[in-house]
Amino acid sequence: MFARDLSLARALGRALARVHDPLAARVTPLAWGWTAVVGILGGALSNGVDRLVQGSVVDFIKVGWWPVFNVADSCIVVAIVLLLLFSFRPSSRPSSARS
Repeated sequence: MFARDLSLARALGRALARVHDPLAARVTPLAWGWTAVVGILGGALSNGVDRLVQGSVVDFIKVGWWPVFNVADSCIVVAIVLLLLFSFRPSSRPSSARS
């Protein structure tokens, strides 16, 4: 179980690294938005597969006083934070003049 979640996280990390090369100037807020959507869907899919195959989702990461969670939960939370951050950024599109 841990190895499967870890390999899923590694695969997601590799995919994100290829899509969002930090040196590439072509990364747009829209691309980050799609990354967030993929993170939410990937985390939900991973939890759904665990629930179908094993009957429950096993949380195995414990950090101090924080509730126990798994990699899929982390993907979902980070993706939601990304969506929130980019939803409050000003638009790069010029606003149209209204008459």
